Amino acid sequence: MKATAVETEKRGRTPRLTGELESDKIDELLAVLDKDIRHIQQNLSHLNEMRSLVIKRDDA
Repeated sequence: MKATAVETEKRGRTPRLTGELESDKIDELLAVLDKDIRHIQQNLSHLNEMRSLVIKRDDA
């Protein structure tokens, strides 16, 4: 169960704002998406290279 800000303050800890938590989650999501984008771009580059080799072979 989540502690409310008042309960957290009573225990002597500083509560984290919901906006900060959301921002952290968004940052994590963006990092994962950036990694996925780089992976997809790399795969597309390899596929394009293989396609060009097949075209060259067909032309020969």
